[in-house]
Amino acid sequence: MFQLGWQHYEKTCYWFSTTTLPWHSAASSCRSHGAELASVLTAAENAYLRYFAAAFGHSYWIGGDDEVVEGSWTWAGTDAPIDYNDWGPGEPGGARNENCLAIYHPINYHWVDADCKFPSFRYICEKPYPESGPGHVQYVDFSQVFRLTVFVFRLFQHYEKTCYWFSTTGLSWYSAAIDYWLGRNDEVIEGTWTWVGTDALVDYDGCYPGESQMQEQKIIWRFIRVLIIMWPMLIAQIHLDLFATNR
Repeated sequence: MFQLGWQHYEKTCYWFSTTTLPWHSAASSCRSHGAELASVLTAAENAYLRYFAAAFGHSYWIGGDDEVVEGSWTWAGTDAPIDYNDWGPGEPGGARNENCLAIYHPINYHWVDADCKFPSFRYICEKPYPESGPGHVQYVDFSQVFRLTVFVFRLFQHYEKTCYWFSTTGLSWYSAAIDYWLGRNDEVIEGTWTWVGTDALVDYDGCYPGESQMQEQKIIWRFIRVLIIMWPMLIAQIHLDLFATNR
């Protein structure tokens, strides 16, 4: 077994994103799932990734770059040099303004170097396949995750066994926080919300009415609303019963 939305190949799990990001933001997205942009070490692994890229019909960022030393391509997750490669014709050809590696749809899913800021590529994340233990999304008790501190300072606040920090700057979700972002998303499978630090499913849901909610919470709120509406009638009925008994 492996986590929802991830593809298993040999000793690695891969996730093919459904959204596009610049290369550095894509790398941050992978890290939020405990993964890295994919490193391609063999022809067999490359053929596997090309197959799925072609099946989905998109270009994908992978984890190579030469930002540190122009022309010296390394895998960002390990800084290991790129030994195996699948460069397309004339690639890499971007000189100093194209320093990040992608599997490119227009040239039959061979590799190209591209501008790292280019926002229109999807991306492939990878992490080791769990060879022992359950290896799938585990349900954990998240009753403590949404606890709030009373005061908002720049320093971390302590509550029971958890420390919180409320940022004083505004950034995108991938960069950090505003207003205030929490560590959950449904990027891997639409509607399947997980905590990014562990990829565990969201058990507790404190969403505003109308947003994504657990079915049990909806039922409880419906019951409360019905009770509020029915309460005056229940009181009136009790008064009538008491009146009839006293007579």
